[in-house]
Amino acid sequence: MKHMLSPSLFSSAFFFILLSYLCFLFSPTSNVVSQSPVAYYKFVLQWPRAVCPTFASNCISPLPNIPTIHGLWPETVTGVTPPIRNPAEKFNKNKFLDLLPELNIKWPTLLLRFTNQGFWLHEWGKHGKSSDFDQRQFFHKTLDVYSMIDPMNRMAHVGLHPGTYTLQTINSRLIAEYGGKVQIICITNILGFQVQELRFNVTFDSAGQPQVHPFTPPDQGCQAASTNGARFWLRFLS
Repeated sequence: MKHMLSPSLFSSAFFFILLSYLCFLFSPTSNVVSQSPVAYYKFVLQWPRAVCPTFASNCISPLPNIPTIHGLWPETVTGVTPPIRNPAEKFNKNKFLDLLPELNIKWPTLLLRFTNQGFWLHEWGKHGKSSDFDQRQFFHKTLDVYSMIDPMNRMAHVGLHPGTYTLQTINSRLIAEYGGKVQIICITNILGFQVQELRFNVTFDSAGQPQVHPFTPPDQGCQAASTNGARFWLRFLS
């Protein structure tokens, strides 16, 4: 005679299997739940001389003579900031004291209303808490991206020195150097047409190394001027 499970035993076994699956599904190690909503990071470089004529009385002096970091901004596939993932982690510079000398040079505030630490606190609260990184990692990774982008040397490598260029020339030379489109943010101020920001589409590979990808969003604030043959300042020096 075949031994058969009673309905109650069968139900218990089924319930146990289902419970085990659900525990796996919602466990911290489950890829189904813990998969990051971050599709890419927008790494933003800013030109101090392009930012500050607009806010001249509110800017630091002297201005940095290199492109500086505005931020590392996580975004989803739809281009919005992901939900905060690290709500309890408050800004604490003691977590990255060894990075401060480099941060002060490459990621300073340009506006008097912030100290450098106030600027970093703002960027951590607005963007870092939605990233895949803890606080130290966030600032360390941002510096890693800056080193990889290496704006002064790599732009000089393709002939982009301080001076004026057509938007087409800037675009084509950035593509030649970085292997894909870089988003350009333009501004018009008392010094004329300026490149204010460059925005890079960045991801991190399995070893944590940054990779640059072509950026699909169009340039901003540039089109009306560029169609009239305007030349845009790349001002590295104050």
